[in-house]
Amino acid sequence: MYAKQTKIALYVILLLSGCLRFYGLDWGTHPETGIFHRFHPDETTVVESSALVGVSMKQIVAPYGKAPMYLLWAAGQVVSVVSGSNPLLQEDNRSIRLAHVLGRAISAFLGTLTVLLVFLVGTRICDSITGLFAAVLLGFSAGHIQQCHYYTVDVSLAFWVTLAIYYILRMPSQNVGIYLSCGIACGLATGTRLVGVWLGIPFLLAHLWRANWKSLLSRQFSIYFVAAAGTALICEPFLILDPDHFFGDDKVLQLMGSIKVVKGEHIQIWTLADFDTLPYIHHVINLLPYSIGWTLVATSLLGVTAALAKRHKGSIVLLGWVICYFLTIGYLHSKPIRYTVPMVPPLIVLSAWVCILAKEWLRKRCKHHLVSWLPILLVGVPSVVFGLSFSRIYSQEDSRFSAERWARENIPSKASVLVERGGFPTSWMVSSEKHRLKVDDASYFLIAENCVPYWAQINYVETKLSDVDWILIIEENRMVQYMSVPDRYPVAFGLYERLVSGRLGFDQIQRFKVSPSVAGWQLSEANAEPTVTAFDHPAVTIFKRRAEDVRPLLTEWAEEVGVDKHLPDRYIKSGMASYREENWQAAAESFQRTTEVRPGFILGHLLLREAYLKQGRKEDATRQWELATLGKNGIPVEARVGMVKAGMKAEGVVYLERFLRIARNTGRGDPVRIAKVVAQVRFALGVEHHQGGHYELAMGQYTSALDHNPDLHAAKFNMGILHYNLQDYEASVIALEQVVQNSSEDWQAHLALAQAYEKVGKPEEAALSYSRVLEMNPGNEIAESALDRWNFSTLDN
Repeated sequence: MYAKQTKIALYVILLLSGCLRFYGLDWGTHPETGIFHRFHPDETTVVESSALVGVSMKQIVAPYGKAPMYLLWAAGQVVSVVSGSNPLLQEDNRSIRLAHVLGRAISAFLGTLTVLLVFLVGTRICDSITGLFAAVLLGFSAGHIQQCHYYTVDVSLAFWVTLAIYYILRMPSQNVGIYLSCGIACGLATGTRLVGVWLGIPFLLAHLWRANWKSLLSRQFSIYFVAAAGTALICEPFLILDPDHFFGDDKVLQLMGSIKVVKGEHIQIWTLADFDTLPYIHHVINLLPYSIGWTLVATSLLGVTAALAKRHKGSIVLLGWVICYFLTIGYLHSKPIRYTVPMVPPLIVLSAWVCILAKEWLRKRCKHHLVSWLPILLVGVPSVVFGLSFSRIYSQEDSRFSAERWARENIPSKASVLVERGGFPTSWMVSSEKHRLKVDDASYFLIAENCVPYWAQINYVETKLSDVDWILIIEENRMVQYMSVPDRYPVAFGLYERLVSGRLGFDQIQRFKVSPSVAGWQLSEANAEPTVTAFDHPAVTIFKRRAEDVRPLLTEWAEEVGVDKHLPDRYIKSGMASYREENWQAAAESFQRTTEVRPGFILGHLLLREAYLKQGRKEDATRQWELATLGKNGIPVEARVGMVKAGMKAEGVVYLERFLRIARNTGRGDPVRIAKVVAQVRFALGVEHHQGGHYELAMGQYTSALDHNPDLHAAKFNMGILHYNLQDYEASVIALEQVVQNSSEDWQAHLALAQAYEKVGKPEEAALSYSRVLEMNPGNEIAESALDRWNFSTLDN
């Protein structure tokens, strides 16, 4: 039993810890409208999946175990009985908010219980003072407080892991209940995230300590194993019932699909910042300091060292989990801060333990006993201050709501505003009724890289920025990610670097950011991993166009790219010039240079292949194809688009049409998008033939373009002009009537139609079309001359 003072101290710690975790759980609720915003994509996945429990488990698509979903589902059933409505049905915004807050309350509750468990583990390892100090350190741990404000899986995992470790520290034992409880805790940990299987290592260490291997043959061990395996299978039933479903990788959110993402095999925007990090080292020098603070990082490392040196059973058991878990998550490409949470409780216990050891060492050597408390103060005070400063973000207005209000009050009506999509969008901040919205597609740079010339990527940027007045971004959404990989995605990096520096013709007008602070001290998060700030306190920046026309600035940028010796554009241009002149050898040499300056440049291999084919070098061409196919992944469709952008339209469109047939037959890819691309290429080829006087060839290309995209009005217009050139005026009228019917404000189409009406002898229709031309384009000389010539001053004539 614990002394009365210990109990009182523990109750106070738990009360404060609970307050820090339960306060502000409704973050994401707009202070003016009361509308709840789901700002955490991972949290939304867990909450929405929980609603499918008991409905259709197979519809759950999530990379996590079902244990957290069972918990929230059960809580939803209780709320349903009490209130008469189940928040997990998410029928309206109020129920969506309640479902998320309910999940967060579960996290806060389990997080507070983890503080209690840390006390019990610390007491078990050393004494009650160690336990109390460990409880204080975890109670005020900034990272743990933050994660308790989300209903993701990591706080739950940390709780089950710490509970299992507490039971393991009491082993070997004749108490069957300990083994049963430990097995259930281990099963729930594994059923939360599969990494929970590593709890088997500290379990084995506890029983093999002092070569006590016979305990593994006991009835208690069998009970533990059955409880752990059974609980894990209940949480992951499809591991047995449908392994193909469990190990599916068709979607990013499926288990194997998500593993490909976290290992860096499938690149996503939110993993770009991780390219600039070192395995294992990044956790120590960046993630853990933002989670528990530098003082605790230092003392945790001392605690690990002391555990290895002293070979203390309890500390070795803790290390069994920490080392196995750290080795598993440390090498991953993806390094979100939440991955540190499951190892924070044992690390904090080790930190508290080494501080108490230091305290005892000083007590024996110093005359003044107060000096012995220095390790406690030097570690405890900064940790408490850090936790309090971080918790203040939930007492301040969300930066996104501040930015939304500013935009509503300051951006003029009818202004053109570029907003972002993605995990942290800004599209909701601006009214589509009041403003002209354009939505970015920054994922374009992922698919365009190594496939599309860089000047073409800048042309894409121009389509987004040419008529934009304002830009609203959340820095962690795209900017931080792309600016961390300047060499991998040079155009995307250049876009944000030039935007921030003003070289794109935009000025930063406002920046909204909430930072952890206390008593005038503010924590800098400039170098924080994006997920530290992205969910609950991101930076929102608003830019306003300064330049009258941004296109000259973009042209200047494209010219810089075109002469950059480290990029392939200059060699693509020289190679295509030689290719058009049928100088195949010179073309091949230039295309070869593209792959040398940019290893992995798929487009370069494809262009080189075409040059080799022209020379009859089939083996070399086959080799280039193999280099371009990227093993099992094949050649991205965007690389064929890149061939077209580079100038090989005829060659590229043939491959694109093959892609289109495969996409339509298999249901994979994006056949609608590919069809539109093919239509544009066929149209461009038609224009070339048209301008060259090859009217029949042009007609075939226009027809093919319309077969792929019937709404391509430019192709219909050109067909109307082509019929006119071929003196098939009736066909010209039919084509142009379709154009003006769909594009009534196109004065050029009305002008061409008026001229076609003249040729077929329809003066009244011609007069109407000429009049429409003058309405849209006053002073048009052709229309005025025609009306004067035909004596058409008004329609009544």
